[in-house]
Amino acid sequence: MPKPTANRDDELSFEQALEQLEALIDRIESGEIGLEDAIKAYERGLALRQRCEEVLAQAEQRISYLNPSKPAAAQADEDSPPTGPAGHRGRRGSPPAASSASEDDVEPAPF
Repeated sequence: MPKPTANRDDELSFEQALEQLEALIDRIESGEIGLEDAIKAYERGLALRQRCEEVLAQAEQRISYLNPSKPAAAQADEDSPPTGPAGHRGRRGSPPAASSASEDDVEPAPF
């Protein structure tokens, strides 16, 4: 009798779980499976996502243990690129934000 899926998932590495999850996503997005199979694949995807999150949490705990002066989350924040004011990355071609300054208060652009 085969093991239940949950037990097999506990043995997957992060990379294996992520690879299986990406394959499921590709199958669902391509439309190559029917509705019932898509729902089963979605359920399987949720279990794989949970496994990935568990492995990442364990890795974060190990990093925190090895480097107790800094929490792992703080270290990850330092390694990520800045996002600009209030964490917002503006979209190219977006209209400028409204300003409380009148046109008389604004200096003309130097070009």
